[in-house]
Amino acid sequence: MKSPLQIVFRNMKRSPWAEELILKRVSKLDSLYDQIISCRVVVEIPHKHHQQGNFFLVRIKIAVPGKEIIVNQESREHNAYEDIHAAFKDAFDSAKRQLEDYVRLKRGDVKTHAKKQRQHQLVTPAPSNYETNDFIGSDWSEDLASNTLDFVTEQN
Repeated sequence: MKSPLQIVFRNMKRSPWAEELILKRVSKLDSLYDQIISCRVVVEIPHKHHQQGNFFLVRIKIAVPGKEIIVNQESREHNAYEDIHAAFKDAFDSAKRQLEDYVRLKRGDVKTHAKKQRQHQLVTPAPSNYETNDFIGSDWSEDLASNTLDFVTEQN
């Protein structure tokens, strides 16, 4: 990683074992792709007024060339964990999947569907000296120019 790892704890005390766990998980991400520019991990307890236990949120922001990979749990009710280990596991698993997708795309392992190009055909009006079919008659091109066609039926 090109810049140092940033670890932020919000609404909770800094924990040495959590920092060590984060360092291990980030080093695994760094071994997966060595071009990571920076990484920021935020661990927070969203509300301190729960009657039972605290809930933990883990957010990860990884900068790679041309893109930022963000693991951000939008819905606090569904993505807040009572177990901090589960919060770390899910957040870093998601970051790993996104980083693997990015690496595959950079290597060209992922096929991108090319946009279909429409083929247009230019239709031009017939020139005035256009030869007509025998059953229409020789005056067809002149009648077409005047927007009137006279249909002649042949009698046998």
